[in-house]
Amino acid sequence: MPVGMLAANCYLLCSDNKNCAIIDPGAEPERIAKKITDEGLTPKMILLTHAHFDHIGGAAALQAKYGIPVWLHKSDWEMALDPNKNLSPMLGGGQFVLHPDRALEGGGQLKMDEITIGVIETPGHTPGGVSLLAGGVVFSGDTMFDGGYGRTDFWGGDWNALSDSLQKLLRLPGETKVYPGHGSDTTIAAQR
Repeated sequence: MPVGMLAANCYLLCSDNKNCAIIDPGAEPERIAKKITDEGLTPKMILLTHAHFDHIGGAAALQAKYGIPVWLHKSDWEMALDPNKNLSPMLGGGQFVLHPDRALEGGGQLKMDEITIGVIETPGHTPGGVSLLAGGVVFSGDTMFDGGYGRTDFWGGDWNALSDSLQKLLRLPGETKVYPGHGSDTTIAAQR
């Protein structure tokens, strides 16, 4: 579901038991909470692909509402705690500060019922960018879009790292569905 002024995609990754992980709740926490209630879901965690304001803006409110941990790669914690680095003053976005609870680590895995969520380090758009792999689906944040990729001209951006990260994602099976941080979904095969 696109949220906020930059239409960042927020995803609810749901288990068979109706537990869910909230991925990149960038804005509109009330709308996200309504969707969770309407679907009869129980949130278990908030997972952030990176710490730009359009992906973290609703996280603190949902963290407080549900009492669930926020996971973010340690290399992006500095951004989460600094409004200028997380770009929240842009476009009148306010001054967001987020206090993550737990660190995502490349190669690590999180378990939610029958779902295993793998963490792939995909820096470049930000120092601590990650993509989250669950079954045949990858949540790529702002690393890979349908026909494009994230910017590297903001604080902490690194074109060489992003290029390496894109190559890492392109090595996933072609049928892997890509759910990006902005825009429509695609597949790895379509991006090759």
